[in-house]
Amino acid sequence: MTETNLVVEANISITDMLRGELYETTEKDKAVKAGFNVDGHQFKPKKIITGQGEIIKGIEEELTKMKEKERKIIHLEPKDGFGERKPELTRVVALKDFRDRKLNPVPGLLIEVNNLIGKVQSVSGGRVRVDFNHPLAGKKIEVELELVREIKDNKEKLEVLGEKYFPFIKKENIEVKDSELIITAKGQEKQAVKIMKERFDKMSETLFKGTKIKLSLKDDKEEPNKENEPAENEN
Repeated sequence: MTETNLVVEANISITDMLRGELYETTEKDKAVKAGFNVDGHQFKPKKIITGQGEIIKGIEEELTKMKEKERKIIHLEPKDGFGERKPELTRVVALKDFRDRKLNPVPGLLIEVNNLIGKVQSVSGGRVRVDFNHPLAGKKIEVELELVREIKDNKEKLEVLGEKYFPFIKKENIEVKDSELIITAKGQEKQAVKIMKERFDKMSETLFKGTKIKLSLKDDKEEPNKENEPAENEN
């Protein structure tokens, strides 16, 4: 495969080459071997739409070149991995801010500040230094890839698209009928679907060339109103 905008399932395992430590994996046996706590964690291949920046550049480029069932190991420099470290993403936060949130900052603690995930580096003199860089930023990584399969069936591709663009909707409330995606929602969820509709339409045009994809909304226990529902694709 050399195309972009493919829908694939892939197993991905990423290792910090400097430390020789597994950072993340979709495969349980590798997680167990690395000493991860696997209780309550579901391991399965990732569903990925290539060409959309869902995964790092180096991995995405390799996946588009691979054949189904193929496995390979690649080494990536930071520019093709998680990027270089950015000094501006290391910030000092007042200790009082942590106390107000009833948190006791200690080195290594992962915290969320203004929707950013960071790791506490040090605590001194009423100040807390927090690093918001990705843990693998600036590092060479080893990636083991397996292209499990390319998803070619239009119904399944549409299901994947629905899950990715509307993750706030319960899976049982997303239904595919032929070339139509029907979402059952109400209140804020319904408004959120309408907000995402334009992006969904653009992506569906790219993935389903020559096939008209419709997006319909319905309230709980009501049939979709295709004539009046503004979320439907009118094109």
